[in-house]
Amino acid sequence: MPLFAAAILARAAPPPSLQADLQAVVNAQAVQWNTSFSLGLSWGDGSEVLAVAAGADDHAAGTTVNTSTLYPLGSATKMYTAVACLQLAEQKKLDLDAPLAALVDPFLQRTNKTSLLALYGDPRILNITTRQVLSMRSGVPDYDDEKVKAWSFDRANAGKDLSPYDYLHAADLTPKKFLFEPGTEGSYSSIGFELAGLVLAAATSSATWKDYDQRSILPAALAATLPDFTFPLGGPCSSLPRVVEQYAIIVDPAAQESADWVTLTSSDLTWGSCLNGWTFGNLAAAAADVARVVHATFSKGAATRLLSDASLAQMLTFQPLTVGWSTGLPYGMGTMHVQIFASDTIPSELLTFVGHAGQDYGSGAALHYYNAALDVSVVMATSSAPGLNCSLADVTQNGQGPNVAACLAWEAVLVSYGKAKTGELSCDHRRHRLGDDADAADAPEPTTTTPGMRGVHLARPSASPLAAARVGGAANGRG
Repeated sequence: MPLFAAAILARAAPPPSLQADLQAVVNAQAVQWNTSFSLGLSWGDGSEVLAVAAGADDHAAGTTVNTSTLYPLGSATKMYTAVACLQLAEQKKLDLDAPLAALVDPFLQRTNKTSLLALYGDPRILNITTRQVLSMRSGVPDYDDEKVKAWSFDRANAGKDLSPYDYLHAADLTPKKFLFEPGTEGSYSSIGFELAGLVLAAATSSATWKDYDQRSILPAALAATLPDFTFPLGGPCSSLPRVVEQYAIIVDPAAQESADWVTLTSSDLTWGSCLNGWTFGNLAAAAADVARVVHATFSKGAATRLLSDASLAQMLTFQPLTVGWSTGLPYGMGTMHVQIFASDTIPSELLTFVGHAGQDYGSGAALHYYNAALDVSVVMATSSAPGLNCSLADVTQNGQGPNVAACLAWEAVLVSYGKAKTGELSCDHRRHRLGDDADAADAPEPTTTTPGMRGVHLARPSASPLAAARVGGAANGRG
């Protein structure tokens, strides 16, 4: 799929008015959904960034976010795991098409006294390649989200992390039965990126998985200007400076007062682990810093580029996923190709992006993308997937808050460049769902409700999360 064929790279800086326009968007949307938003925009040579933020950080303390607040961004991490592998391939330190077991098995034997065959019990695990796991075409199944969510929401697990070895060893968390013959189909699997992390640790001669430096994808000069682009290696998010308070909405059907009303509990999850699956989900960063790294990844006009033209072409070779909930999603190497907004009048190239959305259980980035037509990279993070109020009469639609905010933000960008008129995108929760074309696990999910629910009583944010295993579920996924 040729990505840049129709693109005319603008390379022009946005007009000064865009800063105020985007600030107005995040101000209004933070109030609308009782949550926070942080947005970063990078363009041209990537040396400049526009940053805005608004909304509540810690609801109990009454603090607010700023442009330096760090947001755990879940599966946005996958894009940088792929960049790291492509960089090692450029350096002749990694063969993307060789069986990854040749690197991973000696590392596993040395650090965990096991092997891929012992873990999976299927000889096909010995033949999968790094390219296949990065492209979601290995056949290795994903983790069980409901079981990982239950573990993650259980306060009894405070102070604990799920390490890469925990994921690989636990049969209840990570199924081991191959979904298809490697290379023949495509299915979304975060566990494939866990294996890619072990490839990186082994290929860089790291003593342990924790010794692999995920920030090593950044050239030193660029890294020095991006202190808020981080990859936590464990411990609670609350232990990290300037990490946003993360909130999940938990629904307890047993507490439903009537056919139309139920009490939702908004729970602070910041006590939980910030490891988030390591190389498939542990990015915690300021939106402005991430926008510059997105730009360095994709823009051929960036002053500092992370990949050669040849490597970028490999990253942007898309094939549709064919198995599971994300069937039809064009996926490259750690990268999605999405058209996440619709318009009858705006050219499609202005609504088409590459990148990787991300969702942790209590925060995420609906926008983590590059648009080639404007040569603009945009990252928009939020601290609660569904918002923390009753903004809509039907609470099942409240989860569209980040999508509406993202739509309004991108419309403001298009208007500033003279490519659209205000209102032309019609940013409405009933029309724009990032999860339709993008990764549904990496976009806000509708709130979990029981049939017929049309309204809620919302409890004030709680410092003591309810375990998902003990209630009806949470309105937040992770990927």
